[in-house]
Amino acid sequence: MRCAGPGGPIGGVDPAACRSVRRRATGALLALVAVTLAACSAHPSPGAPTSTAPAASARGHAAPPGGITQPITVQVRPGPTVTVVTASPPVAIVGQPVVLTATVTSAEPATGTVSFEDGGVPVAGCQNLPLPPSRPYVVHCTQSYGTVSTQVITAVYSGDERTAASQSAPYVLGVALPDTVHGYWTVASDGGVFSFGVAPFYGSMGSHPLNRPVVGMESTPDGRGYWLVASDGGIFSFGDAGFFGSTGGHPLNRPVVGMVATSDGRGYWLVASDGGVFAFGDARFYGSTGGIPLSQPVVGLAPTPDDDGYWLVNAVGTVVAVGDAHFYGSMGELPLNRPIVGITGTPDGGGYWLVASDGGVFAIGDAGFYGSLGATVLNAPMVGMAATADGRGYWLVASDGGVFALGDAGFFGSMGGHPLNRPMVGIAPVPADFVLP
Repeated sequence: MRCAGPGGPIGGVDPAACRSVRRRATGALLALVAVTLAACSAHPSPGAPTSTAPAASARGHAAPPGGITQPITVQVRPGPTVTVVTASPPVAIVGQPVVLTATVTSAEPATGTVSFEDGGVPVAGCQNLPLPPSRPYVVHCTQSYGTVSTQVITAVYSGDERTAASQSAPYVLGVALPDTVHGYWTVASDGGVFSFGVAPFYGSMGSHPLNRPVVGMESTPDGRGYWLVASDGGIFSFGDAGFFGSTGGHPLNRPVVGMVATSDGRGYWLVASDGGVFAFGDARFYGSTGGIPLSQPVVGLAPTPDDDGYWLVNAVGTVVAVGDAHFYGSMGELPLNRPIVGITGTPDGGGYWLVASDGGVFAIGDAGFYGSLGATVLNAPMVGMAATADGRGYWLVASDGGVFALGDAGFFGSMGGHPLNRPMVGIAPVPADFVLP
């Protein structure tokens, strides 16, 4: 019996009977759907997801045929941790205690232990030290060292059932004598400044657009600031470094290649590659080679201790003495494997060192020779040099950030082996009498 046709109800058919037929058909359809769902639940198709609920208790409903009847084991992943190691003071002094500190950061409550290592070797007396019962999770260990050395300290956190194990990045701990320089800064051509040892960070130009690249750096006499200089002679002052003028924005015949501050920090000289010298603040002008034709560019300037003169050096090692600076010799007439890149005077003004891009060091006058890298295969060329305060050592810095300490110069770390946005261009030591704030 049809209850409706294409045009509506069919004549002669009782409407109530039609409603009864519809109800019976709908009930049959619902029963068919229920049977189908029950069959699918009892016999899941291959690859289809199945129930992950545990079996019901005796008071509940029984598990369906073919369902999971064993409890599920849930594996919880330990939370991540970060371990950092530091030292106080940041540079160890021979024979004096230094406190190694490990700090473990974790979102979860942490237990476990910390062990210190030196160059991968366990540090005696600093093993399996328990974390404190509550945050902050800080562990200390005291050590002392009997000789000038470089220690590479790491801290290893053991982890526990809730937190993952972790190991700190290496901390380069320099061990130095009490009366020597304990740190230095290096600078890259984008103005990025990197601090090592006790050298504080006062700021940089690394995240700022520059008209010209940075080519050098100089510390203030008290170590509480520094200057950066760009190749257009622009000066950037940080910390207590005063601004006394610059050639930034002025036309230059040749680019500036470096700067040196006066002994009282109230002035500085800039030197250009044609030998032009620019004096600012209390720095006095004693002459230059700016009007003299040069076969090779000038690469550096070093002042005398009384600030009444300075030496200029060019790429072939020719030294020009100006003011009260005495001429003690040069490399200008001798063949060089690589060009000279810098000059540094001795503390008493009786000599100077020259450094070449291959790491060769030339000691002239009363400058002592404490070694060089001239016969060493380098990853990157040398770009600068700085002497210790007593003149018994020096540092060399390469364009990849590698620092090489010779004589009584302490090694406090470097950027060698680390990615740099721009190459390194210079180094400045912390003054020997610098005191941490």
